[in-house]
Amino acid sequence: MYDLLSGQQLETPIRMVHIEVTDKCNSECPVCPRNFNGGQVHPNIKNIQLGLDYFKLLGEDFMKEIVQWQFCGTRGDPMANTEIVEICKYIRSVSPWVKIIIRSNGGIGGVERYKELSEIIGSRGFFVFSVDGWEDTNHIYRKNVRWDKVRANMDAYLSGPGIMHWDFIVFKHNHHQIPQAIEFAKKNNIHLELKEPFGFERNVGSDKAFVTDLPVYDRKTGDLLYVIEPETDNEIPNFIHGYQPGRMGTKYLGAKIEKINHAQNNKNQGKAFPALTDYSFLRNYKPSDFEYKCEAIERSELFIDCDGMFIPCCFIASAQFMGEPQILDMYSKVDKTKLFPTETWRPADILQTEFFTKIMPDAFDGKLDDAAGSCHTCVNMCGKMPDH
Repeated sequence: MYDLLSGQQLETPIRMVHIEVTDKCNSECPVCPRNFNGGQVHPNIKNIQLGLDYFKLLGEDFMKEIVQWQFCGTRGDPMANTEIVEICKYIRSVSPWVKIIIRSNGGIGGVERYKELSEIIGSRGFFVFSVDGWEDTNHIYRKNVRWDKVRANMDAYLSGPGIMHWDFIVFKHNHHQIPQAIEFAKKNNIHLELKEPFGFERNVGSDKAFVTDLPVYDRKTGDLLYVIEPETDNEIPNFIHGYQPGRMGTKYLGAKIEKINHAQNNKNQGKAFPALTDYSFLRNYKPSDFEYKCEAIERSELFIDCDGMFIPCCFIASAQFMGEPQILDMYSKVDKTKLFPTETWRPADILQTEFFTKIMPDAFDGKLDDAAGSCHTCVNMCGKMPDH
């Protein structure tokens, strides 16, 4: 493969990497797959991290072709990786002009690390603080995140040359603080984006749209603490509404909130998935009916999991972690050991394996050898799930 601008031979078609450098995290967010509604930790959590040696294993030829590294967890916070500063330094040494993005709740790690990262990232990337409200509200969703740590680390990053972004997930309990966030962002030259939360969807988009409230549990006792509701009465201002996949943005506007009689304790809770046969209706549709808008394909982006495995995107990675039946079935058809780099098995070799060249194309073309035919994770997250 050739780069049309430089005329040079390229090792892989990948230009951007979205990477989960650890599954460790200080927060107990109720929608995060690392735990069950803010309570007990998922049994698949290993508390592991990718070290500097892994990045060296990828090889400089591959790394020099990457134009953007995004450190963003599906179940961990990149600032929980004890080598995050050393990793970013190494990436910058290999590719001085590469874009580096880190997304964190901002409540983990000391101020010196944030100052160092501000210097390393500078204007060639940015650091995203995922903060949902203010001192009196951020902890409602970002459970166990200390506000004093967040503000200290924000100030530390702002003290350097780095560019700061702020992702603000809008709920009913913090919608009234949007003007305060806008004022703070303007004062400190912070790029602010407002987003809708996942986890409340029930019949959204239908004539009788409704959503449910979300329970939040105590990690130690398993007791129900409180419930969270999405904002349904007020629209997120378009001019600061950040991009979201899955047609998020105004999904909940005007929907009725259905109060659920949640279990008073979730100590032994697990996550149950629908049977694969429940998605057999997808075979009644052509792939074009799903109106796919796959950001990973459009951006030539690869996801790397915290164990080093190459995965097409973060949604498939998250589904695999949680044990979603169809994704597990797709992986059962290939040799998963071939999806990890070694000293003799390069990134280019991984991208030529059956999972990337056969299974995933079949998932988009409705040719999977299962009841659904199409990957329902792809349809649901980056397409349009048809009414049935």
